[in-house]
Amino acid sequence: MQVTLLLTAWSITMSWWPAAAWREMAAEMREAASLTNNCDMTRYGFLSTRYKDQRFAGNGANGCVVLAHDSLARNVEVAIKIAKQTGRLKMWKDECARARSIHEKACKIGGEAKALVERYIPTCLEVGGTNEAPYIVMHAASGQGINLRRPEVLGDRSAAVFAQIVGALAAMHGVGLSHNDLHDNNIVILDRMVEEQESPLVAFIDFGEVVPLNKGVYKGGYKMDENLLARVACKLARCPDSAVYPQNVENINVTERDARVHALFKCLKEEWSEEKDHSNISPDEQFFNSFREVIVEAWENQNWPPIEVQETKVLDLYHTEFIQANQPALHQLFPSASAGVCVPPRMTHEPPVEVIVATTPQRVTPETTRGESKQVKGQVETSASSTPQSTTTSVENQESTVVRGSMTPTEVARGVKQDITVVDGTTMPTADDMVRDEKADASARFPKIIKSLGNRQMVCGTLLPLMLLGPVVNGVAL
Repeated sequence: MQVTLLLTAWSITMSWWPAAAWREMAAEMREAASLTNNCDMTRYGFLSTRYKDQRFAGNGANGCVVLAHDSLARNVEVAIKIAKQTGRLKMWKDECARARSIHEKACKIGGEAKALVERYIPTCLEVGGTNEAPYIVMHAASGQGINLRRPEVLGDRSAAVFAQIVGALAAMHGVGLSHNDLHDNNIVILDRMVEEQESPLVAFIDFGEVVPLNKGVYKGGYKMDENLLARVACKLARCPDSAVYPQNVENINVTERDARVHALFKCLKEEWSEEKDHSNISPDEQFFNSFREVIVEAWENQNWPPIEVQETKVLDLYHTEFIQANQPALHQLFPSASAGVCVPPRMTHEPPVEVIVATTPQRVTPETTRGESKQVKGQVETSASSTPQSTTTSVENQESTVVRGSMTPTEVARGVKQDITVVDGTTMPTADDMVRDEKADASARFPKIIKSLGNRQMVCGTLLPLMLLGPVVNGVAL
């Protein structure tokens, strides 16, 4: 009898123990899900090594945005987007590649094309993580869509804002690319100001649908790039209904098209006259002729889709005296070099420009990576393949290399043979330090996982003897 009571008590105790473990595991899983839904940055602890001064900026249905400064690119402000849902890594890699392609093409062309892109088009610095916890880092373009900032862009600032929108579209079309998603939220009025009394600054965002011009959308509506200009001009100048261009697709004939153009131009001539102080100069015949060509070209492309488009009339409109007189100075708000896309020429009075050519390190291995760099006994040896032509970001390969753009391959190989790399006076961690940091990050990120694994092991360890001893207990009781 005593043996029976003892085994029965042991059985009851053991049945409670795994139940408690299951409850604890379920609570931890709920907590982990809550952290993910609330933009938990502990999953991205490794990003804090490079991106300093992180601060929450906002969140949406699919992700959250954290602003920071890139310590490896002269503290340029960046926006780190993290996902609330899994499965976005591939999509973000594609978006990053499309955004970088704009700056890459501008770098090859140089001159005005590069100046326009670096002023109006933020680009992607890196994308990485895992499919469960992806992230993408872009130049920060903090602000709001143009419709939400209407009081700031109307009146005496309206012509300057319009000139910037023309410049931003010229930046895209000037390198042979079409945006294809220029609704109001993707035309951002930036929070930042560069000079006192300067008009609100404009930038384009969201480059997930960027394609070459000959593959662009030519079916009308806001998806068609050139339709943007007449639609925005009407809103900025507060024109009457007869001059309104809708955001959605419409079909109008030649008579209706010309009547609307006439109404729009009459409104712009009055509202943007020098007499009203809404423009630096009054719109002239050159401006109206070029603007008309843009509107007609868009209408024709919608009605008779082109077989191949290499350029548009937008650049001609950008070069008119009216646009040039109203466009603020082309400040370099989104420098290509900070994203490792291209390296500007070094001036004699300027320090060398550091170019980041890969993503934030998440693992450090001693093996050679694609012949670009290798680490031997705490030292970094740059191979002959690290030429200026190879300074492009590899998204697929989680590599991290700092190259001084002004150095020749020989100077680079000689200059980086050291245990540490110094960027802008900041001492960077050695390979051993990064390994230790990675281990520390891993320990900080996965304690719950390890604990949960222990709970599962405990559950299995207690269920097995219960299964084996159950028949014995029943037999003794009988």
